[in-house]
Amino acid sequence: MIHKFSRYLLTLVALLAMTTGAWAAGETYTVKFEANGKSVVKKNVTLPATYTFNLNGNGNFDQIIKELYSDKGGTVYDLNNTPKFSVSNAAVSRSLISGTYEVVFTISKAYEGKVTIYGVYGMSGGGSFNFTIDMSCYDPSTPVISDDKTSAEFDMPSYDATLEYDIVRNMASNMTVSIGDGQDGYRIRVKKDGESFVPAEMTLQQMMALYTVHDATEQKDLLFYGDGKVCDISIFAVDDQGQPTGQPVAFTALTPGRYVAIATAPDDSPLYAGQTPQSNIFVLYQGYEVTVPAGEYITYYRDEPLMVDKTQQPYAELYTISEVGTETATLSGPYDAMKTLTPMLVFNSSTDAQTILLIPTTEPDLAVTVAPEFKGTLEATQIAASDATTDRYAFNGKQFVWVKTALAVGQYKAWLEIPTGVATARALTLVFGDATAIEMVNGQSSMVNGDWYDLNGRKIAVPNKKGIYILNGRKVVVK
Repeated sequence: MIHKFSRYLLTLVALLAMTTGAWAAGETYTVKFEANGKSVVKKNVTLPATYTFNLNGNGNFDQIIKELYSDKGGTVYDLNNTPKFSVSNAAVSRSLISGTYEVVFTISKAYEGKVTIYGVYGMSGGGSFNFTIDMSCYDPSTPVISDDKTSAEFDMPSYDATLEYDIVRNMASNMTVSIGDGQDGYRIRVKKDGESFVPAEMTLQQMMALYTVHDATEQKDLLFYGDGKVCDISIFAVDDQGQPTGQPVAFTALTPGRYVAIATAPDDSPLYAGQTPQSNIFVLYQGYEVTVPAGEYITYYRDEPLMVDKTQQPYAELYTISEVGTETATLSGPYDAMKTLTPMLVFNSSTDAQTILLIPTTEPDLAVTVAPEFKGTLEATQIAASDATTDRYAFNGKQFVWVKTALAVGQYKAWLEIPTGVATARALTLVFGDATAIEMVNGQSSMVNGDWYDLNGRKIAVPNKKGIYILNGRKVVVK
């Protein structure tokens, strides 16, 4: 009696546990031969079982070949007295009976999967054909899963019945979703594109390819987009504890933040049901935010190239120190981008404190001269006290100040370490390498025509003190 059940949620794990636990292994086995889109099933086979074919074409395996290939067979094709025939499995052995052309292969025990038998078979009317036959041998109470993993067959000896189940895989069992390297904190940089964010270094399709849905039971990855899709991916923002919050977020609506992915089977899926556990946490980030007071600088140092978006932040400029003198530190710049591991100064030219976004970018193609005395750190550390061989200067937002005692400094910061005797002042003034120098005459700047501004962007009268100013849009140093 054969029973056919509708598709209910029956996982492969549950099926195997149910059948192997409920019915003990039988003493007889089922042997199945498959080829040419057909199958021949031999039930109640006692092991070891032998199958033969011979030059007369009347062995029990000859009959199976003829049935699978619609009576196309005739006799075994002879090549140097040895039929062209091979098998490969420890549970199956092959031999040639001495003094005959009769090939015998023996199934000694049941085995998982299929053994492939292949060779050349002669036809009684002349000619020959290649054959390839898959042979399986199994306990009839053990489920035999179909190649597409949608159904299983097994016998119930106690009831003299065979049950056929359509299998729907429960995605909560042995299925995982991972993004990138699968580690929490995996980072993907995004950039602003109009009113939305898009991947900065890849297409949206390439970003989706970072997602993997893996079935550990069947040892395969599941497709979740494109032709042949078998499951869906939902993206959720996560709270401080890493738990999903709110409603799913569309790929096209992602903004910088922390997220996880969950794979879900469509309601009408014939293969899967339920959903996977959440993936590792991944981070979408646009860049690094630093707060800079009005008209001041901060030092910064990073192990990746950085840029500022001048269209969004026209007040932001990047500099480095190109040279150190007795009383000055010369600025090189301004730049819109800075190379990897370059100690820099981030300048805010506006009249208000600003949060400036430093955006990771591709390595800029520019030549930047950095004074060897300008040092940076990726970790929080200390600037050692100045000593007999080295003068050290920390930055206070406007100038570099001589360090008398060891000074704590945060990560991603920079300072000056100068051989003793090069710099003599206790504070080094920033000067621009491309600035125009103007002499003071009788306590007044020698150039009076034009609009003057201080570095905070405020319009001023012609300066009567030494310093750095903006005149007609150019930086000048009044001496």
